[in-house]
Amino acid sequence: MWTMLSKPSKTKETATKDTKRNKMRIFPTSKLDYLRDQLRNIWSEITNSKDVNRAYGRFIDKMKTLIEEILTFKTIQQHDMKPWNTQAMRISARRKNVLYHLKNEGEISTGYYEKYSGILKRVVRAAKLLSSEVRLD
Repeated sequence: MWTMLSKPSKTKETATKDTKRNKMRIFPTSKLDYLRDQLRNIWSEITNSKDVNRAYGRFIDKMKTLIEEILTFKTIQQHDMKPWNTQAMRISARRKNVLYHLKNEGEISTGYYEKYSGILKRVVRAAKLLSSEVRLD
């Protein structure tokens, strides 16, 4: 199980218009016990120190190394979702793609594919118009 600790920071935009690559620090919950043990060791070292400045410096250094060791960066792709694009429309677009390949292989008639494609186009147009009307209000 992974838990995201920080918001994604934009590092690089890819060639496609609606995909971005972001780096996030990921905390694997499997390393929780290891983190607890390391924090106990850090506290025992710091409380035994007599100089406050050196103890603070050691604490910061050890925390930085723990963060780099445990909370690794992971590159995540995020898709910019258009406000009008619903899950049902994405599923229909995938189905249209499958129908396209079936049409080219001759397993279904061209008329069925064209009818499905036309319906999907009308639905997308209507969703875009509805979305823009809602944003204007």
